[in-house]
Amino acid sequence: MEKLSIQKDVEVPPAAGAAAGADPFPQPGSPGGGKRLRFGILDRPPVVEAILLGFQQYLVMLGSTVLIPSIVVPPMGANDTDLAAVINTIFFASGIITLIQTLVGDRLPIVQGGSFAYISPALAITAQIKATMTFPSEHERFLYTIRVVSGGVIGSGLIVFGIGFFGIIHPVLRAISPVTVAVNIAVLSIALIGAGFPGIMPCPHLGFIVIFLVILFSQYLTKVSVPLGRGRRWHIFKLCPVILGLFISW
Repeated sequence: MEKLSIQKDVEVPPAAGAAAGADPFPQPGSPGGGKRLRFGILDRPPVVEAILLGFQQYLVMLGSTVLIPSIVVPPMGANDTDLAAVINTIFFASGIITLIQTLVGDRLPIVQGGSFAYISPALAITAQIKATMTFPSEHERFLYTIRVVSGGVIGSGLIVFGIGFFGIIHPVLRAISPVTVAVNIAVLSIALIGAGFPGIMPCPHLGFIVIFLVILFSQYLTKVSVPLGRGRRWHIFKLCPVILGLFISW
């Protein structure tokens, strides 16, 4: 028997609201907009609020940008001058990359800083070099190690760039769930406990208070708001957990 294949033209209905001229980028509070977002992509926060949020971002990026070389560089055999040079380099590179990405590409309102994902591999490379090689001085060991680590970072960066540029990330994201991302972040965080917690041991009462307050404000008091007058309310705990945590603890 001959098989017959009958095809019908299936009309795909337009997206809901497209014919009515719906906004493709719905803003918070608008129909279809996000309910958990305070500001949308196209929103402009008030001046005072923008200054506070910018200062909070500065505090977060300042600590993380200085912390990464402070953890990675000393085990390489670096002295204070070498550490200062690396910190200056990462600040300069972060500023240049931030300016570039605000003008080209996604133009996200973020600061491009160092990645904590490279700390554990960098420490492993440093330990292997120290255990298997000899150098005439600690400074020479630092120069050799920083070159090896920098080469590895550049190579991995090119791989990530290729994955994004050629669109390989799209099929990969279909197989990645939030559970996968959560496990990855947990593994990175657990690996850095040995490097992070000794830093707060000289002053544990302040360190643990800041950690507790930031978690409390950002995770459990997000719905609490304070009145500003004229019927306006401000979710200060949701927007400024870092500033409040540092201010209250200090």
